[in-house]
Order: sequence, then structure tokens, then C-alpha cells
Amino acid sequence: TGYSNQTWFMDTFFTNVHSTKYGFTLVGEGYVNGGYFGIVMIFMLTGFLMRFLYINAQRNIYGMLIYLYMIPIFIYSTRADFANILSPLLKYAILGTLV
Repeated sequence: TGYSNQTWFMDTFFTNVHSTKYGFTLVGEGYVNGGYFGIVMIFMLTGFLMRFLYINAQRNIYGMLIYLYMIPIFIYSTRADFANILSPLLKYAILGTLV
């Protein structure tokens, strides 16, 4: 229902293509959102989030479960946008641990 960078990119540059969608990497999303400063900021935000999860992993078993689940997500996220980090973190890691 929301408007994403991927939708904007497809509507702007690939108006005739409807069968597939192209998206951004973290570098591309950072550049579109804020230029070179945006690239630095998105990787800083990703690093802070990884550090936060690592510190919480040392405190209890639930933090460890969330951290272990998110490691492959962070590795893959360099090929995808920031929504591919936040969505699994909120939907599966945090809510799945709480329920």
C-alpha cells in the first residue's frame, strides 16, 4: 500500500516493463535518498542496528535468537534495500520471538 523506492524507479525508468521489477542495493538507495551523504548514513544505520543486536545477543537467549536469525539477512541486504532488513526484523525476528 505504501510507495517504495522500487516503485518510483520502475515508474520513472521502466514504464513499459510490467513483468518484473528492478530495485536498489543499499548503495543505490542511500544515493537516491541523500547522495553520497545518504550512502554513508544508510551504512551507519545498518552498522548501528547490527551492533545493537549483537549487544542484546549477549544479554539473553531471545536476543541471541534474533541476532542469529538476522545474520544472513544482513549479509544479503547489501544486494537489496533497507526494507529487506527492517521487514524480517519486525515481522519474523521480534514478533516471532514475542509470540
